[in-house]
Amino acid sequence: MQETSFDATTTATTATTTTATTTTTTTGTTTATTTTTTTTTTTTTTTTTTTTTTTTNNNNNDYYDDAYDDDDDGYDDGYYYYFYYYYLDYFYDYYYYYYYYYYYYYYYYYYYYYYYSYYYHYYYYYYYYYYYYYYYYYFYYYYYYYYCYYYYYYYYYYYFFYY
Repeated sequence: MQETSFDATTTATTATTTTATTTTTTTGTTTATTTTTTTTTTTTTTTTTTTTTTTTNNNNNDYYDDAYDDDDDGYDDGYYYYFYYYYLDYFYDYYYYYYYYYYYYYYYYYYYYYYYSYYYHYYYYYYYYYYYYYYYYYFYYYYYYYYCYYYYYYYYYYYFFYY
């Protein structure tokens, strides 16, 4: 047999906060000072509930109703059946949750994989674009360098021929 009792305790905590604001106004030679005081009171209520369950094994039919004692062991089998189905339902939900969790991360992983692959190829093409741009700039600089080089020798021979 089972008996369940509930014991509730309520605790109230009060906090008071006072804020003073001073405002000074000057008009010509007259100075006026105004002080505003604001008081805020906050009350917090906490309720604590204690549940006590007492199980009594009594085989005396005068005090123990054996209508739910199928195997005559003095225990209420309906109580254990309840917890059996409760935990069975709990583990079923637990299994279903992780099953869904697994597939969720499975699809999330593939989504992230294709997203990363797309980003990787985008970066790859961007890298080669920058690579060819760099070589274009390099040959441009190289051509400009030889252009100056030949221009220098042209000017040198022209100067030598002139003198």
